[in-house]
Parts: sequence; C-alpha cells; structure tokens
Amino acid sequence: MKSKILILGIIIFISIAGGCGGSNSVSQRVDKETGIVIRHDSPRATVLSFFELISRGRAEEAYTLLTASSMLELSEEEFKDIIRTTRTESARLINVMPGSENDSLAVVAHIRLIPAGNKEEIALFGIEIVRKHKNLWYISRNISEFGDKDKVQILENLITFEDELLNTPDLFATLTEQQQEQALKQLNTLYRAHQEALEKF
Repeated sequence: MKSKILILGIIIFISIAGGCGGSNSVSQRVDKETGIVIRHDSPRATVLSFFELISRGRAEEAYTLLTASSMLELSEEEFKDIIRTTRTESARLINVMPGSENDSLAVVAHIRLIPAGNKEEIALFGIEIVRKHKNLWYISRNISEFGDKDKVQILENLITFEDELLNTPDLFATLTEQQQEQALKQLNTLYRAHQEALEKF
C-alpha cells in the first residue's frame, strides 16, 4: 500500500532524493503562473520552493521537486489528493531550520501554521531529509528506495538533529504558547519514533 511508504504522513516529509532525481536539470526556473523562482540548488531552497508552490496552489510544480522513484510510487493525482485532504495548501511556512549536511544528504526542519477556525492556527512541525543527485536536491516520498545502510545514516542524522533542536533555547519563540506545545509534542514524537526505528537495525 503506497500510503505505508510515507513516514508519519505529512508531519515528517522524508525528503530523500534517490537514484534519479526529477525531470528538471537546472538549479532554478520561474513558474510562469505565479512568478515563483523554483530552486533546488540547496536543501533549504528545495524545501522553501516546495511549500511555497503548494501554498500558491501549484501542486503540479511542487510535484516536479520529487524524486523519480517517488513519482513512480506516488502519482501526481495522488499527490494532489493528499494536499487537498490534509489542507496543506492553507498552511503557511513560518520557519525553516537547516541541520546537518554532507555531500549527498541533508536535514531540514520546518514549522508551518494551518488555520483551525476562530482565527486560530495549529502548528505543524516537520523534518525533511534531502539528498543530492547531480548537484540538485529532490524530495522523496519513497523510503524504500534506500538500502539499510542509508536508512541507518538517515535515522542517525535525524536523531542527532532532533536532539539539537530539543536543546535549543527559545526554539519556537515566535509561536504562541499553545502552538509551542503542539510543535514540541510533534518533535518529541518524531525523536522517539526514530530512536525506536534505529534500534530495530
């Protein structure tokens, strides 16, 4: 079942560009519909472009930032359906926090706010893992494209980064008290889940 490939649904987007990246070979281009400069020359730029496109109703362009393997497992229509059912378009990105990065793997955390009625917004904390292919970075929704060795490295990178975030003073200082509690709870959930997953190897 394709949904089982996703790690913790939309809360954590495992963004790992596998053996072959998306179809675009240039580091940036302009979306003619919105004028957004789509970049994937760095992990942070890829994450920013991905969420900006989604928030502007350009899911089809965001889809092009996925790896080729992800596209095989998740069709464009399925991708759009996930965005619709999770109301991802209405979420606004408020912070992106790059973590560790080496020649091919990087970790990027992000915080988004999604409307919840009565002018309230719920905080969504997520972590992206991005991997470089031919000097470009792509987002993956297909964790099965990695061997065990890569999966272990990914989990170790996640745990180290999450530990650093948990020990960062005023990490969510721009959020309301309630939103801080929401984001911190999600971060702790991911931290424990990744520790448990690593123990299985």
